[in-house]
Amino acid sequence: MATAPTRTTTSVTSSRAGRSVWSYSLTLPRDAYVEYAFYNPSTRERFLDPLNHHTVNNGVGSRNNFFYMPEGRPSPFAVRRADIDMLDDWGDGNVLGMNSSGSNTYVVEDLLVPERFVVPFDWFDPPMPTVGIELHGNPLYVGRIGGPYHASLVATMVGAARAALDEFGGPIGERQTTFHPQIPRREFHEDQRVYGLATGMTDAAEAVLYAFAREYLERATQAVETGERIPLSQDARWWAMLQQAGGLAAGAVETLMHRSPPSTSGRGQRMGRYFRDVTTYRQHVSAQQSDFAVRNTALYFGLTDRWLF
Repeated sequence: MATAPTRTTTSVTSSRAGRSVWSYSLTLPRDAYVEYAFYNPSTRERFLDPLNHHTVNNGVGSRNNFFYMPEGRPSPFAVRRADIDMLDDWGDGNVLGMNSSGSNTYVVEDLLVPERFVVPFDWFDPPMPTVGIELHGNPLYVGRIGGPYHASLVATMVGAARAALDEFGGPIGERQTTFHPQIPRREFHEDQRVYGLATGMTDAAEAVLYAFAREYLERATQAVETGERIPLSQDARWWAMLQQAGGLAAGAVETLMHRSPPSTSGRGQRMGRYFRDVTTYRQHVSAQQSDFAVRNTALYFGLTDRWLF
């Protein structure tokens, strides 16, 4: 089965590639969704493609393989909470950090979604006006998720950095230094240096985060008033700007953690939790600054009109 939102011709050509092997070439629209399965005429049984691990319930008691063409996109849809199963694959120590972020896997199986619950939507470059603007009239529903998405991660990093500063300047700062002079750590110049550096990094990260929020609201309001979409390149610039903020906040926690006693990294220790949280952020695909720098520049230079997907 192949479906596409645009009307176009699908062509199939075949040729003999060997004594008992035939090859088939199928031309599809670039925005098509393709769902298929194989059939063995000898055994009269259907079977799945061993080279494609993407499968979906076909509605008649079996499964099909599927894939999207390069410009194809899944359609967002709404379902009842009772129809969703949340897997216990996140939190409670299942991952290194950010255990409270709720990044669990959600599964919907064998469910017919009514057409009225499906909304065509481009996640990264939605047309104007968006469904949210039509429904609420609020410019924050402009639908540019790139900046706000990464901002939600950076906000937790800034929070972790603030909490780490409190921990380092409080309970950890009250501990005695190991070597001479044996004084509270907060009175020792090396610990003071680390605290001062981390404070500056945290303040800078928070300033970038708030600057983005103000600019986003301003540009979203302008887009609603003029009917012109925010350029995709602006989303890329916001994301890159926020990555810098996330890196500063994570770096602040790392700086403080590296100066803290090893016992502060144990389970149940606050500083250890903050450190694990920022480490998980560092691993997140959306925090990879070098990767995004290349993708973003191709967009800035007009070498491509596509960004992440």
